[in-house]
Amino acid sequence: MIVVADTSPIANLLLIGQLDLLAHVYGRVIIPEAVNKEILALARFGYDIQSFTDAIWIETIPIAEEVFGDFFAADLDKGEAEALCLARELDADWLLIDERKGTAIAKSIGLQTIGVLGILLSAKRRGQVKAVMPLVHDLIEKAGFWLSKEVLVRIAAEANE
Repeated sequence: MIVVADTSPIANLLLIGQLDLLAHVYGRVIIPEAVNKEILALARFGYDIQSFTDAIWIETIPIAEEVFGDFFAADLDKGEAEALCLARELDADWLLIDERKGTAIAKSIGLQTIGVLGILLSAKRRGQVKAVMPLVHDLIEKAGFWLSKEVLVRIAAEANE
């Protein structure tokens, strides 16, 4: 299975101490160079990124520059644009992405996407976590992740919590 990730799912799981869930759910995760730089930049803001730098299951691969402009022109940040390009280049099974615009573009070109909440639900189904809602609350409190009440209710229902 080929899994490419944007910055947001990695950063959010890193900030709540759950980065290894990606390894448990997907095995290997591929990121473009821009995503790697964005995650490494978190250290400048005082975040502990040790679990990211130690994650041998995360592989950084450069993109082919000639397709990058199409996505960057769609007002995506560099990490999102490169993640979309790389997912398309590698014919990825999954693109891990949270942002609405990037997700919509990914779906429009036939990519299957999942965000951090879907990753948490998958981890629960696989028995990697006992409960999703405490982790969702950590996302809100520790990572500043915003969710509507409707989404919170839907996630709790999907998690049977």
